[in-house]
Amino acid sequence: MVDADPGLSGEPSADGSDALEQFVERHGAHLYRLALHISGAESDAMGVVEDTLQAAVATIGSCADPSAFGSWIYRSVIRSAHDRRARRRPVDAAVLDDVMPPLNADRHFEPMIDWSGRIERQAQAFVAALTSPAMAERWRSNGFEPPK
Repeated sequence: MVDADPGLSGEPSADGSDALEQFVERHGAHLYRLALHISGAESDAMGVVEDTLQAAVATIGSCADPSAFGSWIYRSVIRSAHDRRARRRPVDAAVLDDVMPPLNADRHFEPMIDWSGRIERQAQAFVAALTSPAMAERWRSNGFEPPK
């Protein structure tokens, strides 16, 4: 458990840097992986960990219970990563109504002789959206090369 970390349960220096350095050495990679798993973006994960550690530097000297410091950092990373993920714009998705024919008064689909034209148009629109400059920037910001 994080709270039992011996580097944090002793007396921190005046600014808390020794304890914080020890904590980052032991848990920094795990904090980053946790933030990346929750936020889904490398840039968000790095920002979450940096922001959390900056807040820790500001508060470690006044920490009433140093043994709870590790749990506080982990909770802060989890909360911040969820917040960042929620703030990101959702990925554009095709709406089923755009592909399917409308329902008639009996709540049945209107007959269609050939669905291929409607599906082909929607597929082309989807590919165009995936290869748009805005979407290409999203791909790159998440560490991927956009499709050609």
